[in-house]
Amino acid sequence: MFYESRYPKKELKEIANQIYGFSKRFLLHESWLYELEKSCFIGFYFVRKLLESKYKVTDKIKKASIEIVSYNFIGKKGLYLPMWASDEYDYNNPNKENMRIMDLAHQFVHSQLFFWEKEWSGLRYVYVSSDQNIYHKIYEIDVSKIIEIFKSFSEDSVSEIRSKYDVNWWVLVECL
Repeated sequence: MFYESRYPKKELKEIANQIYGFSKRFLLHESWLYELEKSCFIGFYFVRKLLESKYKVTDKIKKASIEIVSYNFIGKKGLYLPMWASDEYDYNNPNKENMRIMDLAHQFVHSQLFFWEKEWSGLRYVYVSSDQNIYHKIYEIDVSKIIEIFKSFSEDSVSEIRSKYDVNWWVLVECL
């Protein structure tokens, strides 16, 4: 847990700005793609650590979820999946689902498969699947939603903590 949350929140804002810059580039060099993956990993690690702490983010942001698209695995289980495992997932049948931010953070922190999709205007989607999920689903996340998540965490500030005294101990009720 972070003792002081302003430092990871400040870094989340910087990461969001860096990813925004990547999203507007038509040509992405290999080193930039490395930076993109590293930024997503570190950013979602910060998000996960902030969510795990009791007093660093508001209850509203702790309960937040995001609508994403998933694709079911149709390949053979147990095979090594290359970085561009396009034939292994059913991209013709997208599934929309809501995912808690914490679960999305786990996908990135434990990512086994990570790749991206560009359009003429720049980076559009990131695809990720964790080591636990790789033979079940892959998730498609719009880059603008990743930026939005990082910015919302960087700007979130707990202004009030409500608790109650219960049998010789204080119990957290909510963070506002």
